[in-house]
Amino acid sequence: DMVLNFYLAYPLKTRLGRVMEMSHKKIVRNYLGGWFLVDVLSILPFDSIGLITNNQGLAKMKFVKTIRLLRLLKLLRVLR
Repeated sequence: DMVLNFYLAYPLKTRLGRVMEMSHKKIVRNYLGGWFLVDVLSILPFDSIGLITNNQGLAKMKFVKTIRLLRLLKLLRVLR
């Protein structure tokens, strides 16, 4: 999914309406400035890291659930 986002065109508002941005450089910049951080944080195995380091706080972090919820909201937005 993340790799694909570096190549998918995105809609761009112009004076003439909406056009699809096809420039790879602009697509990469748009993704890095948008959903990239959420995507990266949502795939990190915080619960496993917490178990390995015997850190119960890390294993039960609530912000991880929030990040995964943001990713779910992104998926719902894409499906619309």
